Amino acid sequence: MRKHIWLYIVQELVWILIALLIAAFAVFPLVMKLNYVFLVENVCFAFYAVTLVRLVVFFKSVPWLKPTWMRFLLFVININLFIFIVRKEQNFISIYDSFTIEDLGIPRKTLSLPE
Repeated sequence: MRKHIWLYIVQELVWILIALLIAAFAVFPLVMKLNYVFLVENVCFAFYAVTLVRLVVFFKSVPWLKPTWMRFLLFVININLFIFIVRKEQNFISIYDSFTIEDLGIPRKTLSLPE
C-alpha cells in the first residue's frame, strides 16, 4: 500500500511538471519578443487549462478526486478561478481597446503607400 501512495505522489509531480512545461512553452514566444505585462496571468492560465484537461480526461484515475468533499471543493475553486480569469480578461480587453499604433513606436523612415 505504501508503494502505491508514493507512485501516486510521483505521478502527480510528473503531471505538474508537464503542465508547467506546456505553460512555459506556450508563453515563451511572447517573452522573447515583448516586455509582456500579462506574463504571470498567462502562465497560470495555461497551467490551469492543462491541469483541467488532465482532470477531465483521467478523472477516474486521479486518486485525490475520489472523495465527494474534494470534488465539491474543486468545483467551488473553479468558480472562483473562472471569475478571476474573466476579470483579468476584461482588463486585457480594456488595454487592447485603448492600444494605438503609436504605442509600437514611430517608424525610422516614413512609410509610403506601397510599403
